[in-house]
Amino acid sequence: MEQSLKNQAYAYIKGKIISLEYKPNTIISESALLKELDMSRTPVRESLITLERENFVQIMPKRGILIKPISITDVNMIYDSRLLIEPFLLKNYSNYIDLGELRDCYEMMKKAEETGDSRDFFAIDDRFHRILCMSGPNTYLTSALDHIYNQSQRIRILSTPNVGERYSPATAEHLKLCEAILDHDIERAVQLLTEHLHTSKSIAISSLMNFSLPI
Repeated sequence: MEQSLKNQAYAYIKGKIISLEYKPNTIISESALLKELDMSRTPVRESLITLERENFVQIMPKRGILIKPISITDVNMIYDSRLLIEPFLLKNYSNYIDLGELRDCYEMMKKAEETGDSRDFFAIDDRFHRILCMSGPNTYLTSALDHIYNQSQRIRILSTPNVGERYSPATAEHLKLCEAILDHDIERAVQLLTEHLHTSKSIAISSLMNFSLPI
């Protein structure tokens, strides 16, 4: 029961951090969290300890819980990690990709492109990359990538206040990448994925510089 409550608290708090409902560099009180979650101190504290290990929060005794800020260095490290891991996983484990799920995602992106509906852009973007790179059996890399994707979600939301500016070109990049995989042209797909990540990194850094993030 206690473990279940801890998992619920962990998922709730992390979801608020990733969606930026708990904004970077703000402090929330543990007592407020206890009230918000309607839980005892133990499962909430244990979930916060896990989130601190994952670099989402910093527990500051007698002061509260700091939602860890995102720096330009963080952006560089996250995208450098993605550039190392994602093309490798796609190249070596593409045969594990669920092509039916990929086609479903492709149709969703195609429909959104035609209608210009960018409301679900972040969710579709996250789902697409997870389909491509988290289907293989290398749990060490996919576990690392899961954490990286969670941090990437915060960066995407912060760096794209006007979703429409990135939505259209990013969707076009996703569709080309999807088509290459469905055509079984993995070499081309790896190239497109690498280019897509480089572009996303450049745009994220350029956009976030406007927020005067720490180095």
